[in-house]
Amino acid sequence: INLQEQNESQEEELGILRAELTRSNDFYSKMEEECDSLKQELHNRQVTIEELEEELETSKKKIEELKPPPDIPGADREELLRLLERKRNEILRLSEDWKTM
Repeated sequence: INLQEQNESQEEELGILRAELTRSNDFYSKMEEECDSLKQELHNRQVTIEELEEELETSKKKIEELKPPPDIPGADREELLRLLERKRNEILRLSEDWKTM
């Protein structure tokens, strides 16, 4: 009788351990899915930042091309520099937004 009780107790403990293992496996799978989702989001944000950096470089080149010769007053040049500064600030803001996510 003692052996039978011990066997039943061990079977009950085994059932509890199996249930805990199932919960652990489910949690691990959920965390893996969440990690994959976050990796994809990070990749998308990195692509966006690269595109914005390329746009900034293109804007810088256009501004360089549009700069007036040194002997001409630079009113247009000042306007372009303000535009460049706004674009730079926009990229910095987006970069900060990305870092806080």
